[in-house]
Amino acid sequence: PGPDLVTDELLQFFLENFGLTTRETIVAMGAHTFGVADRKQSGFHGPHGWVDGSSGGHRTFDNRYYYMLVGGSKFTDPMWKKLDDAPHWNKRVLDNSDMVLELNNGTGGTSTVVPIPDRFQWVRENFGSDPFELIMLNSDIALARDLSGRIDPEAGGRVRSCDFKESEGSKPRCPRTPVGMIDTLLEFKLNNTLWLVEFERVLNKFFDYGHDTPLASSDCDQDVGNGRGGCLMWVDERVRPPVIPVPTEAPMASPILDPPAAVDPTAIVPAPATPGPAGTAANTTPVSTEAEVKREAPVDVPVTTSDGPEAASLGLVGTIHIMASWLIMWIWSSNA
Repeated sequence: PGPDLVTDELLQFFLENFGLTTRETIVAMGAHTFGVADRKQSGFHGPHGWVDGSSGGHRTFDNRYYYMLVGGSKFTDPMWKKLDDAPHWNKRVLDNSDMVLELNNGTGGTSTVVPIPDRFQWVRENFGSDPFELIMLNSDIALARDLSGRIDPEAGGRVRSCDFKESEGSKPRCPRTPVGMIDTLLEFKLNNTLWLVEFERVLNKFFDYGHDTPLASSDCDQDVGNGRGGCLMWVDERVRPPVIPVPTEAPMASPILDPPAAVDPTAIVPAPATPGPAGTAANTTPVSTEAEVKREAPVDVPVTTSDGPEAASLGLVGTIHIMASWLIMWIWSSNA
């Protein structure tokens, strides 16, 4: 939406363009928990964003946005507490007379230079060891304060006749928005999970709006988080992919009678049967060359002997492995 919409205009914008209700509009505006404002692009100066003092803005997608607009810690708090316990926002006008925006026309490398108008924004200042400012635009403040008739479009959207909160020497507090909107802000402030779930629904509604066939094959308002057709899926960060076990060199429990089609080039292959003397059976004892035995041995078995216990252990494992392989091949040859 535009930066200088009052409450009714903001709600009407989301209703006409995306079919959002008042509650869904409040949900969608919570996306300002992310992001910053670049003066060179928009005329607004907000390098620290809307809700956090860290450089580059808040980096967690959560409900912190609502903490910036409404006070109170429970629904039964009186209205004055919900209004006056919110952070205070001061007003600032930005002179952008020396700022221009260069727009690429997309043809022949030509561009158009457009002057950036003066801007009005709400700021929350921190004068600590690492000073910074957070920002709100009139369209953000419109969720908690009714600015109707109080925005001067000739002065970059400046609000002159009221302040966000009333304090000594300040102007009167701007009128609050309806009770239902204030309570909805507080509801999302107190329940991050609720806001995330409802934001998922609203995001699907953004994607579906204007399409004859919705992206979702079922109503996204039902079975939230349980795999609803084509809706965006709820990501459970507790779920991790299964761990693939590390292969072992332990021999198989029983021999495979049907040899696999692909032959391991390092395996010991029995020599062809040699004819014995007349009246005797053919010699079927598996025979391997010295080179084949060396290939068959595990690579971690030392070639030379050692008096150390580690070398003795490895040598024993290698010996057992070779003997087991010979026994399997002998059984296979006997049953062939």
